[in-house]
Amino acid sequence: MGREYCGHRRALVGRFPRFLFGCGDVMMQRACILILVVGFLAGPAFAGQQWLSEKTLLEARQKQELQALKLKQKLAKESLKNSSLPKAMRTQLKHELKQEQRTLCQKQKDERQTLKDRQKLLDLELKELGSQ
Repeated sequence: MGREYCGHRRALVGRFPRFLFGCGDVMMQRACILILVVGFLAGPAFAGQQWLSEKTLLEARQKQELQALKLKQKLAKESLKNSSLPKAMRTQLKHELKQEQRTLCQKQKDERQTLKDRQKLLDLELKELGSQ
């Protein structure tokens, strides 16, 4: 009595709760199992999606910062051409512009590395949670 067969594939209905699956709902059983498995496997993928969006936001912001710096340097060089400053002042200003560029590049490099480190920690935590 506990084992009832029905459907074209002779599925065992007694394995699933009757309130979810009636006789002949083999496709419904498979769909439910598939949805549960996909949901379980997709959980960590959404964490990765967050990292991807964070990475793209960081890259976009860094690109804007670099463009703003280049525009500032371009305007400073044009103003140097049109002014009659002593050579020492010009070299000092050029040195400051180069220093700003190096500082910005180093800052952006550090930000990217920090993001990578955070992602590694997140992956490690997800791996630990998955193994428990």
